[in-house]
Amino acid sequence: MSAAVIAVGVFTASGFLASVTSVVMRMQVHRALYGEQRISPWDKRFVNSLLGTSGILNRHKQAFPRSWLRAWIWLLMLFMLVSLSVFAVLQLRDRSRNSSMTAPANVPKSAVHPGDAFIECSVEPARRVNRCRVFHADGKLWCERDFDLQPENRHARAEELKFESFDGKVIHLHGGQKLVPLMACQAED
Repeated sequence: MSAAVIAVGVFTASGFLASVTSVVMRMQVHRALYGEQRISPWDKRFVNSLLGTSGILNRHKQAFPRSWLRAWIWLLMLFMLVSLSVFAVLQLRDRSRNSSMTAPANVPKSAVHPGDAFIECSVEPARRVNRCRVFHADGKLWCERDFDLQPENRHARAEELKFESFDGKVIHLHGGQKLVPLMACQAED
């Protein structure tokens, strides 16, 4: 499980718990101020906002000077802020890693880096194939073969060569299409 997914999970869980805690605090404030009298959400005495002079936190502090709920809700908001920051940093790191990955010297400048490999393909309509070379991230040649677009069983046009990944056997393109080698790539290629 990626750290970004965990950060989103922590943010969601913290937000839910902060929401539940604020409802509990609102109920305590209303009970302290108005007893068991039910206050409608449309009543001007209804405390709804979390922050501010007449917000739940301030009114709760006035009614219950030594309550642990305020510390708990601040801790939850801190968790939300930290998890949101971690998620943002991870997204920026991944985006910059994918866009700024420089190819090793033996990898052609035209090669694309969609994941763990560099891929370069040419369109050869006369032969009805795509000649592709796939390089490891370190620049070592992984596979060099003629490829066929599947399931159409034809060569891919230049505008269709939008690479997603290479799984060691097949080049995956956007839209679920695949470039399949006419002859399997060997481990020693």
